[in-house]
Amino acid sequence: MRLVFATEDLNINGQAYSGMPLLLNDECMPMEPAQSYLWNLLTRPGRIGSKRTWTKYGRDLYDYFAFLSANKIDWKMKPINGVPAPIDRYIEWSKGTVKLSRRTINSRIRLVSRYYKWARKNKLIETLPFEEVEISTGSASDFLIHTKAKPTTVISNDLVLKENAPLISILTKKQIEVCLASIKNETHRLILEIITRTGLRQEEARTLPEKYIFDPSRRSDIEPNQMIFVKLDPKEMRTKGSKERYIEIPYSLMEDLWWWSVRQRPKRESKNTSVIKSKTLFLTEDGIMYGDSTFTSIFNRLARKVGFPVRPHMGRHTYAVYRLISLKKSKTFEGDPLLYVMDRLGHSSAVTTAIYLKYINMLSGQLISQHEDELDIIFSKETSN
Repeated sequence: MRLVFATEDLNINGQAYSGMPLLLNDECMPMEPAQSYLWNLLTRPGRIGSKRTWTKYGRDLYDYFAFLSANKIDWKMKPINGVPAPIDRYIEWSKGTVKLSRRTINSRIRLVSRYYKWARKNKLIETLPFEEVEISTGSASDFLIHTKAKPTTVISNDLVLKENAPLISILTKKQIEVCLASIKNETHRLILEIITRTGLRQEEARTLPEKYIFDPSRRSDIEPNQMIFVKLDPKEMRTKGSKERYIEIPYSLMEDLWWWSVRQRPKRESKNTSVIKSKTLFLTEDGIMYGDSTFTSIFNRLARKVGFPVRPHMGRHTYAVYRLISLKKSKTFEGDPLLYVMDRLGHSSAVTTAIYLKYINMLSGQLISQHEDELDIIFSKETSN
């Protein structure tokens, strides 16, 4: 059994399906009905648009069926008392042999469970190999009360493993200062800064178009120290779920990005001998767009240098926590801090953003005070040195 990803050559009725995961059997033919399920799941209008999600779903479903194939287990085997169902055996293998995290296992099990429900709906099986249970989400806690969340009941299955909710990781004021003191590469400093001060995901920062950056001093409608709103267009860059949204870029950061774009970027672009030039703001020293995992590698090297974890998503978390605290303490902001930050981060639900409020409530007074200072003071101080 193999998993491959289609190129643009997979074209149906004039539409290319580059990136479509293809599950192939030993004869290199589509492994049915799993492939039909993936096709149905990923191509239905209004469904999953992110190619990264396509990749994850393809790999997760492949992992399940590759396990069954290697152990000669029929996915349709009916549950029998005393005999583990195929999905039960997969869970035990994932926990015991592979030692995957419960979060990873649950993510895969939810997809496989949806596959079995699809199979039953299409009369490929008569019964599900698991029991469905009702789970109450409970009432809204204090920090969620303004979202008007009400107690609800959802349907889950008895296969899902209990998880300990992961605590988000942020960079403290002191850690940011240590990072900045350790970064000698101006481009890497700007990458850390734009993620930490705008909440961009790393793929968004990596694909941010140069055309979004300008000299704020030449705009009469913009004053120093104000936030500059920039629209992210999924037609021009990557955004999660291919959704359009606005982010806020501090005036001082826009200035730094502008100077980098007119002084450093042309030098890098001139080293690219290709006919096709990248339109992204950040370029490698060879003048090409950064690869999918390059930002992660940059942060990993920084972490080894400073001696504490530094990951791109920690910068995004840092922005969210800092922004919520500053808006909650602001005497002039009249909106809802949670909904404002939700929009900046591109979350689909305030419940997702509320994890940051919960985190703030758990912080000690000392840690909170570390985030009350403006982040631009930290970065501006480093720039002036």
